[in-house]
Amino acid sequence: MADHTWLTMAGKTRSKSASVEKNASDEIEGQNISLSVFKDLLKIQESTIQCFFRSFVDSVNDRIDNIVKEVSDLKHSIEYTQGQVNDLLEVNCNKKIKEIQDEIEKLLEKTDDLENRSRRNNLCFDGISETSSGIESWDLSETKIKTILVQEWNKTHFGIILPPIVQ
Repeated sequence: MADHTWLTMAGKTRSKSASVEKNASDEIEGQNISLSVFKDLLKIQESTIQCFFRSFVDSVNDRIDNIVKEVSDLKHSIEYTQGQVNDLLEVNCNKKIKEIQDEIEKLLEKTDDLENRSRRNNLCFDGISETSSGIESWDLSETKIKTILVQEWNKTHFGIILPPIVQ
């Protein structure tokens, strides 16, 4: 059933020269629209606006879903790349550490060899007591050894007497 109530719409107009509004009854332009047609037009407008907002929200949701997916993909890519970088760093660091350890071992062997070669020209004396203070310098040790050698030489070698060492 159609509602036959009539709605009258009136428009107001202004002329450029008149600043006072005219009475509404003088300006009625007489458009009569039934209330049911007006309700139908409002429903159509409401459904159009709802459809617009629904499509807008769906579009925004799709964009957000795409952004979330891209961020997730980037996160996984960064995690994978970080893992590779850590593996490379670990391999390179372990390799470098191994090289350094090998170099240290070679240097220690070379140092030991050089120390042994330098000792070949050294003389070792046993049975000589240290000073009572326990602190002995190179000069003191050298003097003590020279004195003992001169004394022992003079005792055992055919009466050849070496002169005493003068400091």
